[in-house]
Amino acid sequence: MIEFVLLSIPSLIYALVKRGKTSDWQRVLALVWPTARGWGLGIGAAVVGAGLGWLALRGVPPEVMTAQGTTGAITSVVGGLMVALRAVGEEVFFRGFLQGLAERRWGAVAGVVIQAVVFTLPHLALLTVNTALAPLVVTQAVTGVILGWVRLRTGSIAPTSLAHVIVNLASGLAMAAGVAVA
Repeated sequence: MIEFVLLSIPSLIYALVKRGKTSDWQRVLALVWPTARGWGLGIGAAVVGAGLGWLALRGVPPEVMTAQGTTGAITSVVGGLMVALRAVGEEVFFRGFLQGLAERRWGAVAGVVIQAVVFTLPHLALLTVNTALAPLVVTQAVTGVILGWVRLRTGSIAPTSLAHVIVNLASGLAMAAGVAVA
């Protein structure tokens, strides 16, 4: 919950500052409802992201995935809710705030690339747990680009939030069931 709040603060401040001055703050932050096609792109991104995550985890030893510093298995409803809120918070910050401002300043491609690079940075901490988690870091970088592209195509963080939540929940639930790591 705390991550959701912290990641949402920059967007909230931007919205409060721009609300009276311009009417496009919702578009910049991608706080708009997508079309049915947009939701479809989000579902597609979830399928691709889950597949990439599953492939990345295939070579990671099970004891590495359960080490302290990894997200681990989802074993409760509250745990699942926390994972979902963190994913939405990341979307609000990376694909909403950061990509929106970078696009406005430097263009669409730069917006996607900048947010993907910055999205990958905190995931580099996985390498401090164990270097065997390197495929996950690469997957996070690719996922950042895919989600950035979906945000660019749809103009909304709703489909990217859906995709991110699905991928994170699927990963955590698969780990709880002992499916993801084999």
